Amino acid sequence: MSSELLKKRFTISSNNLDYVQSYKDLNDFNNDSETLRMIIKEHEEYKKRIFDLNYISESIKNDLLSSVSNVITETILDELRRVRLGTNNTDRNTQILLELLQGWMYISKVQAITSTDDFKPDFFLFAESKVKNRIIHQKQKKDAKIGEQY
Repeated sequence: MSSELLKKRFTISSNNLDYVQSYKDLNDFNNDSETLRMIIKEHEEYKKRIFDLNYISESIKNDLLSSVSNVITETILDELRRVRLGTNNTDRNTQILLELLQGWMYISKVQAITSTDDFKPDFFLFAESKVKNRIIHQKQKKDAKIGEQY
């Protein structure tokens, strides 16, 4: 930007002229040219500050989004790991039970079975009730533990 002063003629609205005059009076400037130079200088500084604020805001937003994303990802991965471990444990126990049941059926020479859809003996109803209550109790313990965290 050149420091050479040029003489120009401008058309200006009465509102803008009033603004320049009030700015001139408020800041004790001697002439309109000095007042306009200061208004333009302040405007340039304002534009630079706005750009800087936008840049800072964008940087903060990106950092915040990244942090939130990382926390959510870690939480989901931790929960998935727990589910996977529980599933693996359940699968292993189910396979053990199937092997034990097959071995017992072979030794007992069982040729046919009755489905629980057709008949539910008392011992089956008892076992079903126990498992259902155990699951409810475990869920309550888990919900209470989660409630304590918050």
